Amino acid sequence: MTGLRPDRHAVRLEAEVSGSTRYIHNYGHGGNGVSLSWGCAREAAQLATS
Repeated sequence: MTGLRPDRHAVRLEAEVSGSTRYIHNYGHGGNGVSLSWGCAREAAQLATS
């Protein structure tokens, strides 16, 4: 099989802090990855720098 993309019911875009490390989760875009990429990248960058 080819062309399969990970998918979720909703995109996961959030920050998680574990100890002194901050993780940014940004996945689950499915077939909409290209369409959502600019907005999600902008929001992930804001989460990473805040």
